[in-house]
Amino acid sequence: EVRRALGEGLAGLFVHSVYQGFRLDDHIVDPLLEAVAEFDVPVYVHTGTAAQAEPFQAAELARRFPGLNFIMGHGGSSDYGEDAVRALEFAPNLWLETSRNGPANYNLWRVKELTSRVVFGSSAPEYISAVEIEILADVFASREEREAIFSKNIETVFKGRLRP
Repeated sequence: EVRRALGEGLAGLFVHSVYQGFRLDDHIVDPLLEAVAEFDVPVYVHTGTAAQAEPFQAAELARRFPGLNFIMGHGGSSDYGEDAVRALEFAPNLWLETSRNGPANYNLWRVKELTSRVVFGSSAPEYISAVEIEILADVFASREEREAIFSKNIETVFKGRLRP
């Protein structure tokens, strides 16, 4: 089914191991990711939930599939900010997504000079995009940082194949 959907233009895959009932780094997901790898599209993985969706599990998955780009949904979430930062050290194909976070983690990411590994995400309609954008713009104050987070980094994740 994923091959059919990707063949018809699906731009990526979203894995939510908590709702789907497995640990994010469980090998049960490998056949699905092998199929996704044939189409070379990114994979968004939910993180921030204990036991089933932790940042180091996302890093392990990204290490097993080094040819795929992974977006760490919610950047590990506010409770796993430090773990999310450390997880990036193990997987160069892993990016932090901004939703369900706040100034504390955003400041940590900036201090750790991770701007090039952060992509904007709102988790809308659960969160209000305008508020998220305002907070991010306050923390990442330079034009270059904002361009990276709101545009350039996601182009990198999609390997320059974003559709209008």
